[in-house]
Formats: sequence, C-alpha cells, structure tokens
Amino acid sequence: MPIGIDLTPPKEIKRQKTQFIVGASIKTSLALFVILLGVAGFLFYKASSLKKQISSLDQQKTELTAQKDSMQEVEEYSKKLSGKYFLLQKYLQSRIKYSAVLTELLARVPQNVVLESIGFEGSGKKARITGSSQAIVDVSTLVNKLAKEGNASSESAVSLGGKNAFSEVSLDSLNVDEGKSVEYNVSFKINEENFLQ
Repeated sequence: MPIGIDLTPPKEIKRQKTQFIVGASIKTSLALFVILLGVAGFLFYKASSLKKQISSLDQQKTELTAQKDSMQEVEEYSKKLSGKYFLLQKYLQSRIKYSAVLTELLARVPQNVVLESIGFEGSGKKARITGSSQAIVDVSTLVNKLAKEGNASSESAVSLGGKNAFSEVSLDSLNVDEGKSVEYNVSFKINEENFLQ
C-alpha cells in the first residue's frame, strides 16, 4: 500500500482548520439566531394575543358588572314588590266584604222600618244604624232580626252557614213622637270573620 504524503504546508492546514471551525460556528450561530428569532416572534405574537384577550375579557367584565348592577336594582325592586304583594294578599284576605255586610243588613230590615244612616267605625268596633218607623213593634222586630243566626239574604256572596252575622245588638235610643213616628238608634258588632274575602 502506498504511503500518502501530505505536502500541504502546516500554515495552510491550520488556516483550513480555523476556517472550518469559524464557518461551523458561524453556521451554528446563524441557526441559533434564526431559532431565537422564531422563538422571540412566537413570544411576541403570544404576548400581543394575550393582551387582546385580556382587553376583551376586561371589556366583558365591565359589561357584566354593569349588567349585574342593573340586575341588582331589578332584584331589589323585585324583593320590595314581593313584600308588598305579600302584604296586599294578607290585607285582601283579611278585608271585610262590606257589600255582603250591607246585603245581609238590608235583608234583615223589616219593610216598615226606614234606615236613615249607617255608620261603620272600623274593624272591631260597633256599627250604628239610625232611622224611623211607624210602630215600636217594627223596631223590636229589627233588633230581633239583627240578633238572629244564619242568612237572611239569599245572595250567594253571603254564606253564614248558621253563624251570627251580627252580635252585641243593642237598642241605644228610642224616641216616640206621639202618633207620628218612632226614631231609633241601634248599635251592633259585625262578626268580621264571617264576611272575609
């Protein structure tokens, strides 16, 4: 086998090695620079994308906060309205049907008795009626009919079912005008539980 002799001067060999090393390091540096540039570009893109998302989310947060505040106002009104509705329902359930009271009262007044005034003082207080009649017997009949149990009215709105419509019936005053008329003043308590809505 022939022996090869390299006649390249040592300076040239050194220069070629140096050139090879420098070339390889430049190529490696360029490759790293391109990779770093790509990573930096990707990070810049991601950062700007995240900034846009943050801005969008902040705007949504602001809108949702405004909606929440407006809904909170609606919720407060709803609570107030619900409370008022509850009180109104309670009031309506405990309200006396004065039309039914008057229907029952008028059904108990005898034909010869004239009612001149009817006064309701309020819940739990006595009511008063005043009027006139031709005979004392008719006034007595009025007082007895007011104290009577059950319905005197055939009206379907009044359903006493054998209960007293009125209690504590009393003849407070009676003025007899000789031969002309008898004036009376009768007070009674309305049994409110029988006339509730």
